Amino acid sequence: LPHFTYQSATDPSLVQVKNYFKLDSVVGTGDELSKIFKLLHFVHDNIAHDGGNYALCEFDAIDIYNYHKATKKGVNCRHLAITLNEMYLAMGIPSRYITCMPKNPEDSDCHVINSVYSSQLEKWIWIDPTNNAYVKDEKGNLLSIAEVRDRLIHNKPLVLNEDANWNNQEKQTKETYLENYMAKNLYWFLCIDESKFNPESRYRETYGKYIALVPEGFVLNLPENIIKGQYITNDPNYFWQLPK
Repeated sequence: LPHFTYQSATDPSLVQVKNYFKLDSVVGTGDELSKIFKLLHFVHDNIAHDGGNYALCEFDAIDIYNYHKATKKGVNCRHLAITLNEMYLAMGIPSRYITCMPKNPEDSDCHVINSVYSSQLEKWIWIDPTNNAYVKDEKGNLLSIAEVRDRLIHNKPLVLNEDANWNNQEKQTKETYLENYMAKNLYWFLCIDESKFNPESRYRETYGKYIALVPEGFVLNLPENIIKGQYITNDPNYFWQLPK
């Protein structure tokens, strides 16, 4: 299985992202968690979401942002997660964007969010730019995607942040967002092995490998052109390994 890699913040493309968005000013002088949340709010507040729009632009933060500003159209959850992912990488924070998939092969709906590594907490945390969302347990501990999934399975308490919302128009609740929508989209996961600038270019070969985490016994019923070249694992410890 491939190693997960995270592009260095010194990469010229990520330096460009950092400078273009003036990210030092965005994150301020707070601790790491403060910076993680400020970047989440920045993307959520500055790029609208439209799940039905597959934007005709390159898949990088600068092009996605400029597409929205030029057309006034929203972008889908994948574009938002890629944008936020590049901003985290540009600030030296390891992050991946994760496609969260349903069990039903006829269900074409999925959701893409970020798994962001906090060195302060020494763990991954759930970050969703579409809904300005993160999740805690009943004691106030921030949770990872894997932990949220496990708690949904075992009916353990989950606490959604109070300011979780869609497009600053519609408040999200734990019941609708986590127990209804995300519960059905946490059956299996797909992630690219290289977390980097413009990871899924529409126009250039990027050479990324897709890795699927599926429950044992579950057979991916996907078209051959999609499943070809993918790596499939049943090992959550591999898939959610901490960045090196």
